[in-house]
Amino acid sequence: MSIQTNIQLGLCDPPEPIYLYVGSGESQGQQYLWYCFDINSERVHPVFQRGLTGYIRELRVTPKEYKGKDATKLDIVVSCDRLYIVRSGIETNFSKGLLLALSQVNDFENPLTIAVAPGEETVIFARLYNATTGERVKAEWNPNAPWLDLIQAINQKLGVSPQPQSPPPLPYRTTIDKNQFATLVSMCTERGIQTSAVLTPFGYQRGSSVLAKDYQKIMQEVLKYPVREVAF
Repeated sequence: MSIQTNIQLGLCDPPEPIYLYVGSGESQGQQYLWYCFDINSERVHPVFQRGLTGYIRELRVTPKEYKGKDATKLDIVVSCDRLYIVRSGIETNFSKGLLLALSQVNDFENPLTIAVAPGEETVIFARLYNATTGERVKAEWNPNAPWLDLIQAINQKLGVSPQPQSPPPLPYRTTIDKNQFATLVSMCTERGIQTSAVLTPFGYQRGSSVLAKDYQKIMQEVLKYPVREVAF
């Protein structure tokens, strides 16, 4: 499988993949269902086109951290005019619907179109089309499908080697205890700072348990109070 492109010599931007994050919003009176995110400016760039046509290269399961919590993402690698990576939570309706549709495809040598479709409120559904014929690839909905097995089976069709499994993590204490939290509150009080003011930038809300790694960073970098390394 090859894609013919005209390569221009000279100065250019690095050919980094474009990440498309599945998520709804509104900009300039128009609804968008996925977007790009500029890390440098921390700005969302809406994408109003609802389809992406290209060759599916690989499916990846990517562990991420969001607001102090573990979040597993499904990355769909697509070759188009350049490399795109469509990212969505692995437990979302979008990911599950797309996996079920991709499991029905036997020939990945032909281009496919991945499309986003709005559901109720913030729900987003996936649609898959044969880009040559325009026919939609349909699959029966199964909320209890073995998702990781589907990913492995699809990758086998794509000729992708299985992802190496990480060894199980060693047991560790992820959150601070009551005494450590009391110390945090005391240090904030001495400095005339509300506790919420130092916790909110780390994504914590009232009643949230504070992660040990964030506690150490807050105490040392924000409150300038030396603490010994927290045991994990």
